[in-house]
Amino acid sequence: MNFYDLIGIAAGVMTVAIYLPQAVRTFRFRRDAHALRGLSIVAIGASLVEFVLWIVWGFGKEVPAGAIPYLVLLPIVATTFFLVLRAHLRERGRETGLTADGSAADASERADPVAQQPDAGVP
Repeated sequence: MNFYDLIGIAAGVMTVAIYLPQAVRTFRFRRDAHALRGLSIVAIGASLVEFVLWIVWGFGKEVPAGAIPYLVLLPIVATTFFLVLRAHLRERGRETGLTADGSAADASERADPVAQQPDAGVP
C-alpha cells in the first residue's frame, strides 16, 4: 500500500464521516417534523444524484475505490431523504390542514402542540 492508497482511503472515510451526523440526527428525530425543518430536501436529493454518478463513474473507469464510499452512503442518504421528505410533508400538512397523503387533518393534528400546553407559573 503506497501513499496515494492511504490518501484514497482517508478521502473515502471522510466522505462517509461528513454525512453521518446529519443521518444520525434525522434518524433520532424522524418523528419530529419541526426538528428536521432545517434540513434541505433539495440538497439531500442532489447528494443522491451525485452519489449515483460517482458510483457509475467509479465502476465505469474500473476504479471501485472511487465508488465504494458512495455505495456505503447511498442507502443511508436515501433513507435520510425519505425521512426528511416525510417530515416536510407533515409540517406542510399541519400548516395547511392536510396530512402527508393529502387528506384533511382533524383539529387535533392541526393544532400547535406548544400552544396547547398550559403556561407554567402563570397565576
